[in-house]
Amino acid sequence: IYIQSESGGRQMRVTYPDYIDNLTSSNIIASSALTDFPAVNVTDQRLSTLWKTDASTTQSIVFDLGSALPVTTIAVLGHNLTSSTTINVYANTSNSWSSPAYSTTLTWNSDIILKFIPSKSYQYWKIEFIGQGNLEIGRIWLSNYLTINPSSLLDFTVELKNSDVNLYDKDRYKISEAGIVWRAIKLKFPPTDNTMLTNLLDWFDMVGLYRSFIFCNFDTIRGYSLVEPLYCSIVSDIGFTHSESMKFSYELSLEEDK
Repeated sequence: IYIQSESGGRQMRVTYPDYIDNLTSSNIIASSALTDFPAVNVTDQRLSTLWKTDASTTQSIVFDLGSALPVTTIAVLGHNLTSSTTINVYANTSNSWSSPAYSTTLTWNSDIILKFIPSKSYQYWKIEFIGQGNLEIGRIWLSNYLTINPSSLLDFTVELKNSDVNLYDKDRYKISEAGIVWRAIKLKFPPTDNTMLTNLLDWFDMVGLYRSFIFCNFDTIRGYSLVEPLYCSIVSDIGFTHSESMKFSYELSLEEDK
């Protein structure tokens, strides 16, 4: 995964909420969509629930967020985009794109395409894909992010989980069915003050154990597959242990979503 950043650093971030999640089909306008694969599918948490387009090699999707909301994270997930596809992002105060107030481009990656930007508050956002037809996209992300500080840059473990099924009979003959591999990350955080804990509690209240989000152990450093950005959920409750002067340490368990 390659992440662009207009304000980079070695920071742990969680991105939420995806404003697109709350939109209906009337707030999402796509240049094309195949029957049974409407653009509103990008609001579904499952990456396998796809928006699919026709074969035209210029495609676009416009989001009306309902009001101007602060966006610092743009992402495309669960996609079939090729490296030759140009991805342009625009934002404006109205659904007019001849001279948008803000524009940027996204750099392709085969997994999560992700870019952090300085906060931009606009009601209307447009993402344009040039050079490829028959798009398949699971999720599009327009959100804010929370920087976790102090972070768990050193004290964490990564486990690769596997859902393969193996059955053996009495003679040790094996019957197998291939599953998938996903990452599970457990992080331990040092004593944290009340300001940061309040932000964490707000985040936990919003995402709970049921809502997917994007987690970045390092916001811009890439090249280490085990700690690449993760589309994931929290998988267990968070316990806080008092350490010193009303500072609390805690642990966080995340698992990748598909």
